[in-house]
Amino acid sequence: MFSLHKTLLGKSLLAGVIWMTLLGATGYATLSEQSARLESLRKAIELKPNDLKLESEYLNDFPSSYKSFTDVFYGQGDQFDELYSVYLQHMQLLDRLDKKFPKKVKAIWYGVAEGGPWDADALGELQQQLAQFGANNTREFAEDLANKPAKDRLKIIDFLNGGVENYDAYPEYATILKNFHSLGFSELYRQFKTAKEKRISNDKG
Repeated sequence: MFSLHKTLLGKSLLAGVIWMTLLGATGYATLSEQSARLESLRKAIELKPNDLKLESEYLNDFPSSYKSFTDVFYGQGDQFDELYSVYLQHMQLLDRLDKKFPKKVKAIWYGVAEGGPWDADALGELQQQLAQFGANNTREFAEDLANKPAKDRLKIIDFLNGGVENYDAYPEYATILKNFHSLGFSELYRQFKTAKEKRISNDKG
């Protein structure tokens, strides 16, 4: 028992020391508490890769709504501060953790996607991860969408299609549509196809 307590305490102290270092470092002094803590956990995971407790704690702190996500990775009012400069490292870590904590990562993807429109950078990375998941796990993706309120379901579909300039360059979208059709999810097929056609039409207009 003493050994386990000592180990857990050591992990908390590691993240805490990194957190305080970040807060005091040049360029990090203006970080919000949430951003500083998330970055400290990412740094701790770099030092202790495959530490399940740290990884789970990181996902618990990861912003899971559109507003909190944009506040952390774009800054309030799109100031491109907070964690904008390291958004790619965080998104790559999120993608990697999907293999270990799929339910937690899915909740983040959906929570952000249903909260607002697509944008470049961090939101674009999240969009691509969700599209890849939908292509590789279309039945699960379809069942997740079907269990959501219609309004949220359509927001996620619109988010996925936002900003796509050339669908031929992203085979995930064709795979999702094909699988929706072959698996019998006709309503989702129609909604996804409509969102795609609307996106193409907006580009032409």
